[in-house]
Amino acid sequence: MNLVEFFDFCKEKKIVFSSLQKEQICLYLEEIELKNQVMDLTANVTREEILEKNFLDGILSSQLIDPLKKNCIDIGSGAGFPGILYAILLPSMQFTLLEPMKKRAEFLKECQKKLQLKNVEILSLRAEEYAKEKREFYDYASARGVARLSILFEMILPLLKVHGHFLALKGPRLFEEEKEAEKAFSIFGIQRVTLQKYLLPTNKEQRWNALYQKTKISDKKYPRSYAQIKKKPL
Repeated sequence: MNLVEFFDFCKEKKIVFSSLQKEQICLYLEEIELKNQVMDLTANVTREEILEKNFLDGILSSQLIDPLKKNCIDIGSGAGFPGILYAILLPSMQFTLLEPMKKRAEFLKECQKKLQLKNVEILSLRAEEYAKEKREFYDYASARGVARLSILFEMILPLLKVHGHFLALKGPRLFEEEKEAEKAFSIFGIQRVTLQKYLLPTNKEQRWNALYQKTKISDKKYPRSYAQIKKKPL
């Protein structure tokens, strides 16, 4: 998938970019390609792979976010998927990108500066640490390639307002992960609201973007430390 095919595919999905947004997406792609030569940003190294396997789900899932809401937090942003893409596409919202690895956080700050994204804050912190400071604060949260839902829910739900939404970008094992996380669904009052399914254009791999809503205040004993969450997921 080259750039022309990428923008054509998005157009078919009713996503329209301004000239500035197209310019920012192209510049962001160039920054990833350049940095990937000296740093392990993403396993997908060719332009075609990055566009199809890293950019598409962020672009498509942005359709599930209400741009009239105030803010969104992206957990484990890595190279900026999907947080940087959301910031480009939804300029009226404020985005916090959490990336615990300092080198990747520095890369995100470089991208923020070069893309002139004024609606982005980048912090080198873990979600369960940040929840102590910004509990029940965000309208939206997102995560891609971070952990299974049984772990993610505890890391993310305490950061969300009641009736806030969590957007999980997942592959074909989504329903298996939901079944594993049944206890967390109950503890945090989670309801799945929307599913967005699509196939990658080249290899036809199945992808799911799942939108969940939080329906009650999170118990203050959550989140536990990451070591506890990982050792004994809910």
